[in-house]
Amino acid sequence: MIVGVDPDKAVKLRKGPRRPIVPEHERLEMLTHLRHVDLVTLAQDFDSKGICGYKLVQAIRPDVFVISEMNNYTKKQITEIKKYAKELVIFPAQAETTTSAKIRLMTLDFVEQAKKAIESLSNLL
Repeated sequence: MIVGVDPDKAVKLRKGPRRPIVPEHERLEMLTHLRHVDLVTLAQDFDSKGICGYKLVQAIRPDVFVISEMNNYTKKQITEIKKYAKELVIFPAQAETTTSAKIRLMTLDFVEQAKKAIESLSNLL
């Protein structure tokens, strides 16, 4: 199995300057320890919005190409991928909570804690 990993720069373009939470070198390292993974590579071709292209798929022409339903591929992009992969599998989201949702919860918790701290200080004054 060959795994293409989105580089940090592409993730930042798609999700904002504070992302990714886990840097590319750590994501690459984690994947190398999975038994069924033969090769891990950074997907180097991506557009100005951080959407990765098809060069890896074109080069490898895999029997099966797997993407997450969380990827925002357009119908046009999926049609393009199908030209190079014998089969396209779209996996449902595996995590019950997304990283974005976790960040949102932590931010809300921080705001709540800050509000309490400010109220405590106000009561002292």
